[in-house]
Amino acid sequence: MPELGDLDQKHRRVWHACIDCGKQRWTNLVKGQQPKSQRCLSCWHLTHKGKEHPAWKGGRHVLPEGYIRVSLEADDPFSPMAAGITHYVLEHRLVMAKHLNRCLLPGEIVHHLNGIKDDNRIENLELTPSPGIHSKSLGCAKCSLRKEIRLLHWQLKEQTDQIRNLTLHLMGLKT
Repeated sequence: MPELGDLDQKHRRVWHACIDCGKQRWTNLVKGQQPKSQRCLSCWHLTHKGKEHPAWKGGRHVLPEGYIRVSLEADDPFSPMAAGITHYVLEHRLVMAKHLNRCLLPGEIVHHLNGIKDDNRIENLELTPSPGIHSKSLGCAKCSLRKEIRLLHWQLKEQTDQIRNLTLHLMGLKT
């Protein structure tokens, strides 16, 4: 086992103890003989959360599905709605919760009336008590389009089959 301060000149690193937890590990050297980091990775993440993290971009980002997630502080009254330890919540749910002045239940669905997932104005949001009621909602652009999308997929498959059959017929491979 290396001793504190031992150098590995070949890899330019030093055996160092974390200033917070005391965990010993190899760390890279910078500026001659100084350790690159005084903290181990675990302690660094504990001290660089949220706004303190160097990659912080404001705590708001768009998901691939089009919804917006926002970061909440741990002491925020709406933080129980946040998923896991990340303290992120979907913005449209947060807007509705603030409008109602209460946290939403996990089964409550916030619906975008115009179908635009990043339009989180309160006048564009509607609270439905369950997914079943949401899917039966007549005004749901997403739900009403599902049947049309299935129909279009079926029509595309049928037309593809017709084109294939006509091509084979014209080539004389099929009568």
